[in-house]
Amino acid sequence: MKRATRWKAIFATALVAVVLWGVAEVAAYDPDRVDSTDTSQPVQPLPEATWDPPLPPVQRPTPTPEPTAEESKAEVERKAEPEPAAPAPAPQPEPEPAPKAEPKPAGPPVVTLSPITAFESQAAVDTGALVTWFDPGVWGLCLLAGHDNMGWYWLDDLAVGTIVRVTQGPCTGEYEVGGHERQPVKGGKAPDWMWNYDLILQTCTGSSGTGFSLAMRR
Repeated sequence: MKRATRWKAIFATALVAVVLWGVAEVAAYDPDRVDSTDTSQPVQPLPEATWDPPLPPVQRPTPTPEPTAEESKAEVERKAEPEPAAPAPAPQPEPEPAPKAEPKPAGPPVVTLSPITAFESQAAVDTGALVTWFDPGVWGLCLLAGHDNMGWYWLDDLAVGTIVRVTQGPCTGEYEVGGHERQPVKGGKAPDWMWNYDLILQTCTGSSGTGFSLAMRR
């Protein structure tokens, strides 16, 4: 009798322990947990924990609203309008003319003569040459003669102040015209007024006269 009672007590204690163990297992049950002792499922190694910074928020472009029919018509009309004309340039004042340089006073005209030397030779004059007629060493003055109809018609018309340059012969030098004389005849005696000048330029004037330009040595 005592033995049966003792086995009942042991059985009751074991039954309570089984019930408590079952409750504990139900409370701790996790369907996602893998039992490490369960060899039927392969064990995957867990990746190492890493930290990624949060991504910046995505900026989405604001959609451009489609133009309405009224806006499209206004845009077409605006494009059809002609571009405003550029303003006309302002009139520019005309530049003042540069002052004109005053002309330099013209110097006296210069005549250059290269007579041949043929004292008192009418034959030399008749060839058309300009001839040194007087020997200044004898007469004390220079007289150059040439025919008017052979190109020397201007000898008696040189303006007062003209510079005469004689480049060869005994009368070589520079002279300045100071006056004029006329004779109504050709040839004849030398007039006295000739000795008041250093150079006499003589040519015929028409069929019966003689003209002279009178010059002094400079």
